[in-house]
Amino acid sequence: MQGQTQVVPRTSVDVDEDTGKRLAIVSEGVSLEELVNGLNALGIGPRDMISILQAIKAAGLEKTLEGPGPITIFAPTNEAFAEMPEGLFDKLMKPENKEELKKVLLYNMLSGAWSTDDLKKKIQASKNGVAEVTTMEGDKLKVRDHNGMHLMIRSEDDDMGMFHIWDIRSSNGLIHVVD
Repeated sequence: MQGQTQVVPRTSVDVDEDTGKRLAIVSEGVSLEELVNGLNALGIGPRDMISILQAIKAAGLEKTLEGPGPITIFAPTNEAFAEMPEGLFDKLMKPENKEELKKVLLYNMLSGAWSTDDLKKKIQASKNGVAEVTTMEGDKLKVRDHNGMHLMIRSEDDDMGMFHIWDIRSSNGLIHVVD
């Protein structure tokens, strides 16, 4: 895959030959199907991301994500969802818990398009090597560099995730896949 571009409908994926970094560029008006196609092109199968896709739909956030944005999404993999306390994901997916699920998902989203370069600049500008960002839910997340290889995100209650694939670009924002 090194040095190649893969194209799926309305989505292109580039691999930087020098760094091996994979970038996806998703066109305007991204639907969940197009998001899945873009993730597939990056080597992330729908089985790896089905939990977030189901949760977005159950929370009724499709229109928000298809809107003008910009929005940055920290999209947890299924493995990340599996680390939730037993039964919590299933509980959140029930229709009567739609608002609570929406809050959880909005906690993983930022207003604005925050690329890894933007976050790194914010980290470098901080006094403690930590960029603090406010989620669309209103709480704070902390982002720091992890050994110069990945960015790491940490919640106020100390949950942690590593950027697995980053800077999946669309006309209305960015997606960073977090494990």
